[in-house]
Amino acid sequence: MDQEVDKTMEEKLFERYYTHLLGGEILHSALFGSLPTLLRQHLKEENIPDFLANNSKQAIIYVLGKETTLRRHVKGLQTFKEKMMFCYDLYRDLGYCFRHEIVEENDEKLVVKVYACPHWEFTQKDPLACFSCMGIKMGIYKGLFGEDLRIDYFKRLALGDFYCLFNFYKPK
Repeated sequence: MDQEVDKTMEEKLFERYYTHLLGGEILHSALFGSLPTLLRQHLKEENIPDFLANNSKQAIIYVLGKETTLRRHVKGLQTFKEKMMFCYDLYRDLGYCFRHEIVEENDEKLVVKVYACPHWEFTQKDPLACFSCMGIKMGIYKGLFGEDLRIDYFKRLALGDFYCLFNFYKPK
């Protein structure tokens, strides 16, 4: 009985922590809303995507470096596909609208199609916000699994496509 109560409490704390980390309104609105707009005042447009991706990645790595709860949840993940889906499942588990499917998997990459984006509120207004999303994925992967992740976008909802299409390249 005590184990059941403890597990329930641990799960509640896990959900609460990650709601704050990834779904916190302040973080979410800053990375996807105000930051892209603010950067336009200080950087050339062509420099903003890399700035957003790199800084989002570093922010997530920093936060993940300070916690241990999530590491217990990822210990059993072995394959690249399992690890990538964990990154996606964090958002879904927090209640964000997120619909995706794997359309290809091979020795080199995982191709994911996203039909519903958790950041749509912001990306529909400013497609540059997509690069914050890219950085968060890279940061989660690096912070939890210790490997750099390379991502290429081929289609984006924010640019009028019917879905986002990403290549996630397996770390070497």
